[in-house]
Amino acid sequence: MSNSILKELPELVSNNVITKDIAENIINYYQKKPENNPNKLFTIFGILGALLGGLGIILILAHNWDNFSILTKTIISFIPTILSQAFCFFSLQKKPESSAWRESSATFLLFAVAATISLIAQVYNLPENFKGFLLTWILLSIPLVYIMRSSFVSLLCIAGITWYCSVSNYEYRQSAQFLHWLLFLILLPYYISLLKTYPKTNFTRFHHWFWAVGLLICLPSISPLNNPVLLIGFISVLSIFYFIGKSDFFSGLDQPRNAFWLVGKIGTLVLTFIFTFKDPWLELQRQKKDYLQIDSLVYLTLFLVGLILLFKTLKKRTILKTNPIHFVFILFSILFFLSSETEAFVLITITNFIVLLIGTYEIKNGAETYSLYKLNFGLIVISFLILCRFFDTEMSFIIRGLLFISIGLGFFLLNYYLLKKRKQHEN
Repeated sequence: MSNSILKELPELVSNNVITKDIAENIINYYQKKPENNPNKLFTIFGILGALLGGLGIILILAHNWDNFSILTKTIISFIPTILSQAFCFFSLQKKPESSAWRESSATFLLFAVAATISLIAQVYNLPENFKGFLLTWILLSIPLVYIMRSSFVSLLCIAGITWYCSVSNYEYRQSAQFLHWLLFLILLPYYISLLKTYPKTNFTRFHHWFWAVGLLICLPSISPLNNPVLLIGFISVLSIFYFIGKSDFFSGLDQPRNAFWLVGKIGTLVLTFIFTFKDPWLELQRQKKDYLQIDSLVYLTLFLVGLILLFKTLKKRTILKTNPIHFVFILFSILFFLSSETEAFVLITITNFIVLLIGTYEIKNGAETYSLYKLNFGLIVISFLILCRFFDTEMSFIIRGLLFISIGLGFFLLNYYLLKKRKQHEN
């Protein structure tokens, strides 16, 4: 409750600035506000307290572990889980609207479950199976997300599923494992509910990042034999992220908080920069492309989704005013299918031109909108492109030095010009 505002209400009423009814409405508003907007700091410290408390219990038990009998060890192994379940029950019964209680008790139970699984495995000398441990932990933790309405546990589950995918598919894998996609699907309704109910909270913004990065890391798991068509899948997913980030729902976010837009844009540029070199194209030409595999159909479906989102974007603007990065996934797909019959030099030239076009557009757009961020981003893109060419072209040190001087001078002059133009525009 805002005491400073409430103290002024009697004086405002006595001077007929506001009516008595309005004053009562203001008081009711501030009395109800803490219930709907819990103290964020209290929530953070509650989660940290749960983490530290759980670690403290584990350390105390570990110090005296060898002195206990098997029965005692078994009983002790379940104590953290039982204790944390009691906290969760109390939170649901007595503090159902307190996010601090729900988040901290759910976090405590999450790590208590992991401790119990590990302790039982150690007591009975069960075979070491880290993949099985992760899967069991995730399956027991996901219900907490919905029962306790815990966003922090949801984030940890997304990270755990991504970890499980990496262990299952990228360590000496023989065939693709798809269980992690089902686990992602189970968590998806909670993420959708966050988007509808709390679209601007920090927990929701962290979910954007965790989902974008997690899905991108898990994408190669679709291909059991490193199908080169994965390249189309990668560039298509990055474009889909970019279009999602540019949608009306996400465009209102600050750019550093718009995870899908940022991952899509930076990821597309990084992938394009990689293929401005010769070796990636030569490696791609050496690989056999099997377009009839199931995973190839998945990647081509992602490409079609990207096309649909592109057409929706083009309805709102003309092609000339559209960032070239919108079309990169189409150009990449065309170059991919033509790579076997096309000289590597031609492919490299086209990808370098694409990067140059993106950088030029960013500079032009920055100058037109008086945006120093866009202007300097475009300059950085072109500068990095020139820097990359230092590694695969023969240039004398004098020419390289002159180029660096020109780039530095360009940064200074363009920023000076834009600041001057912005000042004139404001006046």
